[in-house]
Amino acid sequence: MRIVAYSALLTAGVGCMLVGLRWLFFLGLGLVFFSRCFSSYVVSRSKPVVGLVVCLAYGAWVFVEGYRDGTILTRQPVGIVFSVLFIAAWLLVMALEWLRSRRTRRTPNHA
Repeated sequence: MRIVAYSALLTAGVGCMLVGLRWLFFLGLGLVFFSRCFSSYVVSRSKPVVGLVVCLAYGAWVFVEGYRDGTILTRQPVGIVFSVLFIAAWLLVMALEWLRSRRTRRTPNHA
């Protein structure tokens, strides 16, 4: 169940980052930080939540500034190199997480 939540949050985050709207980029970054709460790697539970809050606060600020400037829904295309690098990193992280979850399921629990 954890790998499904991790994969869904990570995929939604990367998808938001690649749309091309600045405030969605920071929402996606926050989702990527929050997805670390469901990772099989040992991570502090407070760091992803702090990253989520910071990204959402900055995204809200960018949203308000864009609204005041009239550029809130103006799409700025993401470069092809940026997109390819993000997708490659996303695939690598997903593969590593899947391999890690498979490895932890195979090890017997010794008490």
